Amino acid sequence: MSYKNFLIKAKENLNQIKIFDNQRKPQYYIYDEKLGWKLNKNCRHNSLPYTIDSEGNRKTNTTKNKKLMNLLVVGDSMVHGDEVSDQNTWPYFLSKKIKKKFNLINLGVSGYGNDQSFLHFKNYHENKKNTKIAIFCFSSGNELRNINVQRSFLNKSGDFIYLKPLFIFKKKKIILIKPPKNEYKNYFDYLNSNIVKKHLKKYDFFYPSTLKNFILYFLQKLNLGFNYNNLLFFKKKKLNLTFEIFKLFKTFCQKQKIEPIILFLPKVKGQFKNDKNLIYLKAKLKDLNIMNYYPKENFYDSNNRPINNYYCKKNHYSASGGKLLANLVFKYLKKNKVV
Repeated sequence: MSYKNFLIKAKENLNQIKIFDNQRKPQYYIYDEKLGWKLNKNCRHNSLPYTIDSEGNRKTNTTKNKKLMNLLVVGDSMVHGDEVSDQNTWPYFLSKKIKKKFNLINLGVSGYGNDQSFLHFKNYHENKKNTKIAIFCFSSGNELRNINVQRSFLNKSGDFIYLKPLFIFKKKKIILIKPPKNEYKNYFDYLNSNIVKKHLKKYDFFYPSTLKNFILYFLQKLNLGFNYNNLLFFKKKKLNLTFEIFKLFKTFCQKQKIEPIILFLPKVKGQFKNDKNLIYLKAKLKDLNIMNYYPKENFYDSNNRPINNYYCKKNHYSASGGKLLANLVFKYLKKNKVV
């Protein structure tokens, strides 16, 4: 995708938002200066069975009990529960199992990278101060979002046109890079500004260049697949950025006296699936000494074939897959005496 084509797509999306606003249809995903986008409080999706509570999180089974501590589940669409109703997400099923001991808060937001997820988790806890356990979820493809600023460069079919923050290495330290300040009344003018273009060119690994577009076009003509995850495996510094976000998560949890857990979510297919990167990151966690869990084998049959019934059309967990994952996570938490 060229920058020109991106702007065309962005204008279409922004015009659609205006139409919904004029029709008084609330937007499910809204702009957020710190995170790029977030879920709209007290909102129902216009066409999908998704509901957001008064705090801006996907609804779960938990009726919050002020006497109980919170268990936070943090992640992207695999945590949010895309493609299923509120009552069929795996955090919903898990909340039913722990409701006598914890309030479960689903902090999953579709399209998020681990960088956004960490910042969202940090902001939520600092406002609520009542967290006992935090489950930080990683699904294959997150490592790409962590080096991406404009989602459309990475995923042409994506609808998120707002710029996101990201972390980078600088002088052996990890620092947060925020999008340029928006001083335009119209977000399209902001995206079309030189300051945004320079920012994206400098920080977005997937910023479209003539060479990149030519290579992708050439591979498509030859019917050859190309997966950015495979390229990233050979760029360990970029891949290690995800590990550094894991470290930020652990450090923050230790300071706040929160029990940190990293959950690797089984993903058996999809455009950005890559087990090599996931296994590499999981192996590095030995150096971090943090609880982590990857229940991959439970999503395959005895012939090592993925059980399709556990997934929806776009590779998110189905109701049966969500029930399985919730059961597995609950058993893991009990085994490790966390709940």
